[in-house]
Parts: sequence; structure tokens; C-alpha cells
Amino acid sequence: MNSHSDEQSGYYSILVADVAEALKQAHDTADLSARRSAIRAMFAAIEGGIAHIKQMLLLDAEIAPGSCSPAEMALLREENYSVDERGNSRTRPQFISLPQNIRLTVRLFRKLHGDALDPEFGHPGWQSLGEALKVRHRLTHPRSKEDLAVTTDELQSAFVGFMWFLALAVDAMHLMRSEMEARVQEMARYLPDLSKGK
Repeated sequence: MNSHSDEQSGYYSILVADVAEALKQAHDTADLSARRSAIRAMFAAIEGGIAHIKQMLLLDAEIAPGSCSPAEMALLREENYSVDERGNSRTRPQFISLPQNIRLTVRLFRKLHGDALDPEFGHPGWQSLGEALKVRHRLTHPRSKEDLAVTTDELQSAFVGFMWFLALAVDAMHLMRSEMEARVQEMARYLPDLSKGK
């Protein structure tokens, strides 16, 4: 694996460790602040996981020109383009909702790497992720003190959704790593012939 990939994996490990620590704090203290932190940590890890997978897919797509459309490449970069009043092109960040971003990432993964990654979007974990996203939005944009409360059921549902996503992310990363290792082994097969001048 290259250093960029190792750095990205290291950063994702930190995000997952943050979830574990936040959940431990929420469990040990039963404090609402700790529960809010756990929800935030889970979504930071989910969004970080999507970003990590998309960066790897972007590298794969750049190695194989034409494998993704220009629109798909822009979406992997989360970019949008416009023209200003002077005719200059502008690049802007493209917001993609989390559910759409997950589905996009899975679709592009399957396009670039085949059908081995096949998450169940009918799974209770996917449904729990959707419910937890509502809690996260409520915490991010509170309108009242009640909006800051996180029930035990909401925290458990968020955890179920997080685990669903974590399984998807681990599968995707494993499949990409396995594919890369197979490519390296295939290249290594030619090394003895190259050293002999063939």
C-alpha cells in the first residue's frame, strides 16, 4: 500500500477509536453530553470512512482513464463547477447528503471493483442509520433544550447504524487491499524475467 493509503487508514483508525472512547464515556457516565459526543463521533467516523473510500476510488479511477464519467469524477472529489459573471470557471464544494453519498460510493465501488461489495440497504442497520441521522441533525441544529437530549434508544440505534456502516467500510477497504495485493503479486511474477533481460 502507498503512504497516502496508509495515512488515510491511520486517520480512519483514529476516528473509530474516538467512537469507542465516546461510547465508553457515554456508558460509564450516562451523561447527556457524553451521549451527544458519541453521536458526533459516530458520524465523524462515518463521513471520514466515506471520504477515505472515495479517495481510494478516485485514485483507482485516475489510473484507469474513462472508467468513470467526468460527473462521477467530480462527485468523487465532491466538486461542482460554475462560471462567474466574467466568464471564469469556479470550483465549489458539492454537498452530498450522507445517504446519497453512501449509495454513490457503493455504486462507484461496484463500477470500479465489481459486485463483491453488496451492502443490504434493506437491513435494519441502514434504517437505524437514517434514524440516527435525524438525531445528529437535531444536535447540530438545536432549537431548544429538548433537542439536545439523546435517549438510550437513540444512542443504541445510532450504534446499530454505525456498525452497519463500519462493516461496509471494512469490507470495501479489505476488497481494495486484496485487489492491490493481487496486482503486486502479478507484477512480481515478471521481475525474474526482467532481471534476465527478457
